[in-house]
Amino acid sequence: MIDGFKSDRILIVGLGLIGGSLALALHKAGFARELIGFDLKSENCELALALDAVDRIETDLGRAVAEADIVVLSVPVKAMEGVLERIAPYLRSNTLLTDVGSTKGNVVTASRRIFNPMLSGWVPGHPIAGAENSGMAAARQELFARHKIILTPLPESSAAAVDIISSMWRATGAEVLTMDVDHHDEVLAATSHLPHLLAFSLVDTLAQDHENRDIFRYAAGGFRDFTRIAASDPTMWHDVFLANRDAVLEVLDRFTDGLSQLRTAVEQGDGVTMMGVFTRAKAAREHFSRILAGTAYASPAHKLSKKALKIGAKSRCIGYVSMPGDKSISHRALILGALSEGQTVVSGMHEDEDTLATLQAFRDMGVVIEGPAEGLVTIHGVGLHGLRQAPGALYLGRSSTSLRLLTGLLAAQSFPSELTGSEMLEECDLSAIIQPLQQMGAKIDAKREAFLPISISGIAADALQAITHQIETPSAQVKSALLLASMYAEGETRLTERVKTRDHTEKMMAAFGWPIQTDGNVVCSSGKGQLLPGRVAIPGDISLAAYFMVAALITRDSDLRLENLGVNPSRTSLLDLLIGMGGLIEQHAKHESNDEPGACLYVRYSRLKPCRVELSKMHCSVEELAALLIALSFAEGESVLLDWNRVAQVDALNITVNGLQKLGIQIESKDDCLLIQGVGSEVLLAGHELDGKGNSVASMALAIAAMRTGNSVIIEDCLGDIPYFPEFVSIAQSLGFELQSIG
Repeated sequence: MIDGFKSDRILIVGLGLIGGSLALALHKAGFARELIGFDLKSENCELALALDAVDRIETDLGRAVAEADIVVLSVPVKAMEGVLERIAPYLRSNTLLTDVGSTKGNVVTASRRIFNPMLSGWVPGHPIAGAENSGMAAARQELFARHKIILTPLPESSAAAVDIISSMWRATGAEVLTMDVDHHDEVLAATSHLPHLLAFSLVDTLAQDHENRDIFRYAAGGFRDFTRIAASDPTMWHDVFLANRDAVLEVLDRFTDGLSQLRTAVEQGDGVTMMGVFTRAKAAREHFSRILAGTAYASPAHKLSKKALKIGAKSRCIGYVSMPGDKSISHRALILGALSEGQTVVSGMHEDEDTLATLQAFRDMGVVIEGPAEGLVTIHGVGLHGLRQAPGALYLGRSSTSLRLLTGLLAAQSFPSELTGSEMLEECDLSAIIQPLQQMGAKIDAKREAFLPISISGIAADALQAITHQIETPSAQVKSALLLASMYAEGETRLTERVKTRDHTEKMMAAFGWPIQTDGNVVCSSGKGQLLPGRVAIPGDISLAAYFMVAALITRDSDLRLENLGVNPSRTSLLDLLIGMGGLIEQHAKHESNDEPGACLYVRYSRLKPCRVELSKMHCSVEELAALLIALSFAEGESVLLDWNRVAQVDALNITVNGLQKLGIQIESKDDCLLIQGVGSEVLLAGHELDGKGNSVASMALAIAAMRTGNSVIIEDCLGDIPYFPEFVSIAQSLGFELQSIG
């Protein structure tokens, strides 16, 4: 008993598909001491007893209600008000009452008229489960398993009542959610009621065609799947549409408008509009599927076991490979392509969770984007002022690049925007971006100072003003966000970096025709210009190549060729350092595309010299720093990393350090330095079980180190989807790494 409420005796009024299935599930779960059934159809009652769904049938509804602890109304929507009136005199103050109707507004309105005062035990509900067939004969014990049950508690509903009704549904294997009444009816009108209406209408229309026999005889799977629900109970759905009339009409009008626009596009041969509808719909459907499945934007071809990864002692690093497209450049190409005046074709786009978050954001803002298909994307640019307000908050997953760059861009738009992300992204500090944007005139509100979620108000076209600003903390993302905003500002924006960072945004803006000048650490962007469409060929990501460069340098007899890597001077700190350490790395086939230099790198086994590195001046990615730790571990002597305590994303690096120490590498943290005693080019380490602690960067780095052990190494707790680099496993295996997921 909870606050006077009990669940010993449950009465189910209506033993059809839903009521009968609930009885079967509760009986198996042993949730109540006694299950009582009531139904006007004798065949349903007899079958319920025969199937052992209920303990007994009661023919007097009033008497059954009076003795029940929980009353579940499983009757048609149209009959609900009459049943409430009939049972009202028999309900006690501690009776729990719930229902299974697919509309809630009409039921709650009726209950407010009938119950005075409102019952604290009244908790309306709706199981999102069903089938075309009806009656007790169609009931299934597992009907609710892994399905959602929506409860719509009222202000008067007792918390204890909600808890008990929730427990009842969970006993059936269902997932219980709560929602307010109006929102429930709006959501169900769109996701359930409208699809049924369309299915009924389509089948009825085609059935009246004089050739309907051939239409249905040769119907493909899509037609059968979509129209399956037209076999549902007509009377029930008649009642549903009338009960939820306002919400159904609202969503039907929106659908009709969209259908009308699509019809016009087909009639006029407007391929861009059609592709926009089709690609947005496909992306949205896939996005919803990922949400339901709990997966990320990117689905890698190879997954590391979350339990363990085994690296064999005979691993090699021989062959030639191409890296995925540079992630940083991919983001910029998507953004500037969307803002250009026409069609931009991007090849080599990096397809991971972060870049796909940026792509989805622009689709949500009305940009037609075809692909990605093997790195190829076609963007139908809408111009600087062609973006539309997204239908809801823009969810950016874990992508800090998407967050920072889009904050700068959206701060200059005429429409409001809201940005959200994962729990990890909610810890991303945006103060270095928000403050200068506010100085420019942007209106940005963050609920937690400078952290997600943030709301950006729309501003007038001429409201943003250029600024002269010094970026104190080195950040290419901060610089890029301000440069994107500068395209909408009145006047020339002048940004000075204390330390120069990667310049992909400046190069890409210039390649798209934007008036931008760079002089050392100073970049100036005009507020007037136009982005011209074109073709963008994205080079391979040199940060991700760092793992394999180091693998080749420390593995005997290695011979590695990395094809078409981006070698922008602002990104080659690690490459230059490895060459300075004696690494045998040669650049060939140098070329340039969209102002971005590229080359093929040849890497061979080398005797590496130790070095002293000021990390504050390197600006390496976390992948590169993790790879550097491996390289220094096999150098000929002690290396010193200065400014160690100021490094970002330190968790991944600390996990890497701990793993190296377990393999036998002597590493010591002293003051603001990290001292690494390299074992040289000949020593083989002893294999051990290592812990990746669910961190993909550390797991990949330790897999490289494991190539220099005398026996196999097992890395426990590898992150399952490797969001930073989903192709890592397949590339490593192609080069001769002995990788095996176990457990």
